[in-house]
Amino acid sequence: MPPQKIKGIIFDLDGTLIDSYQAIYLSFRHVYESMGLRPLSYEEVKREIGLGLSRTFGDLLGEDRVAQALRLFDEKYQQVMDHHTFLLPDARQVLEELHRLGVKMAIATNKIGRYSRRIMKNFGLDGIFSAILGDEDVSQNKPHPEMVFLAIEKMEILKEEGLLDALVMIHAHIGSQVTDIRKIKAAVREAAQTYVQLRKLGAPLQYLNLGGGLAVDYDGSKTNFYASANYTLPEYAEDLVYVTKEVVEAQGEPHPTLVTESGRAVTAYHEVLVLEVIDVITPPGETRPAPPPAEAHPLVKELWESLETLSPKNFREVYHDAFADKETLQTLYDLGLVSLRDRALAEEIFYHIARRVYAIVRELPYAPDEFEDLEKLLADKLVCNFSIFQSLPDAWAIDQLFPIVPIHRLTEEPTRRAVLADITCDSDGKIDHFIDRRDVKNVLELHPYNQGEEYYLGVFLAGAYQEILGDLHNLFGNTNTVHVSLAPGGGYQIEHVVIGDTVNDVLKYVSYSREDLMARVRRFAEQAVRNNGMSLEETRSLLRMYEEGLSGYTYLERG
Repeated sequence: MPPQKIKGIIFDLDGTLIDSYQAIYLSFRHVYESMGLRPLSYEEVKREIGLGLSRTFGDLLGEDRVAQALRLFDEKYQQVMDHHTFLLPDARQVLEELHRLGVKMAIATNKIGRYSRRIMKNFGLDGIFSAILGDEDVSQNKPHPEMVFLAIEKMEILKEEGLLDALVMIHAHIGSQVTDIRKIKAAVREAAQTYVQLRKLGAPLQYLNLGGGLAVDYDGSKTNFYASANYTLPEYAEDLVYVTKEVVEAQGEPHPTLVTESGRAVTAYHEVLVLEVIDVITPPGETRPAPPPAEAHPLVKELWESLETLSPKNFREVYHDAFADKETLQTLYDLGLVSLRDRALAEEIFYHIARRVYAIVRELPYAPDEFEDLEKLLADKLVCNFSIFQSLPDAWAIDQLFPIVPIHRLTEEPTRRAVLADITCDSDGKIDHFIDRRDVKNVLELHPYNQGEEYYLGVFLAGAYQEILGDLHNLFGNTNTVHVSLAPGGGYQIEHVVIGDTVNDVLKYVSYSREDLMARVRRFAEQAVRNNGMSLEETRSLLRMYEEGLSGYTYLERG
């Protein structure tokens, strides 16, 4: 729509114009710590907020604690909001341009209004809005329409333009991956009430768009855990229809046409990412080390004595002592007081102790909490031929869980424990959180990796947004893609193969020309020939290899 046709825009605030999640998280943490409760994680706070603080604290802590929670939140938020709230990229430019074009604007947010007005004033943008409305400005928060009506009234748009008759659909959206059916039913009830109230005010509404939120049960637990859903697709559909029907019939209004936009649930099942394992990094200590020589550092000998005396009766004490000795040796090494040889011996002995302790702990009916990290410490690191930032960005950015399993050797028991690493040079290029029946585990059960043999893993339910969100971090491009369909009568057929990016394709994205690069290398090579640094044959070989590299895949290829 051309800008001059837009008469007014009502903006939400958090996540639309500003990012204040840091300030909100710090304030939530203050509330929980002051009440003697375990603080929520950053991601948990982001998932819970959105319907107003009073309602959020009521749901989380109980109505009897809301007043205390609000007081504690306000106490901290006033301190941190100015320094931990940021305008989103390009928000200022967009708002100022809309203001220049004469578009009327308002903010309608469930955030407390005085916070919102102070934030926009700090950014010097309060004067371009007809109204900045928040929690205390209305009797009912969004998605109830009262705040939207008030914003429209402040902007005087519908009245001026005679647009009331054009209002035929309203849209509600309660978020992505909503795992609890009760939250969905509550939101549908509010949206249906809004539909009813708007019709009573004269709007000829026909459509009720309930947005997205339909969750994918990634972990199979069928619970309200963030990687699951405690409802089925039929239950979801039945509740949408039933709740809407109940609300509109009670008010004598006609049934709306329901619209949903469940992008994640529609697309997640349509893609599997196949990872090729290309190497393994195994922590030391798998075999019993040799005794340290007589000239070894005393702490290395002490570690050896710990190993010699280790038993199921004293494993806890031995591990504590061994860990302390290892840490002390590391400090001494940093100060130049321990040789590299002694440090290497200490690592071998410590890791063998850790493996022995882990074997003992696994036989216990209950593993002490202090040993929970042993499994991750001793896990293999399987290097896979992919970039997490390109192919599974949500696994990195929001700790999204995906089902990851081997796709062959299925008749063999997976006896190893491993984490996955990609081939980027970024320390975040790893997957170390996996689906578990009861929680999230830090390692994945896999088969021993045999050098030279092919070993592939499948990452399932990856069809929701991963490909479109992926980026060129470390210049790893799009992967090869195969479109497969089910064949009539059984089996499958390959419909289409999309070749992934070449090195040349990716370099174009960052404004490097193949021709310029080839010319530059050719000049260097010719100069080397003139200086007798290379032969003509070596020059031709270099240029051929460089050109093949530009035409090649951005990931490792088999020779």
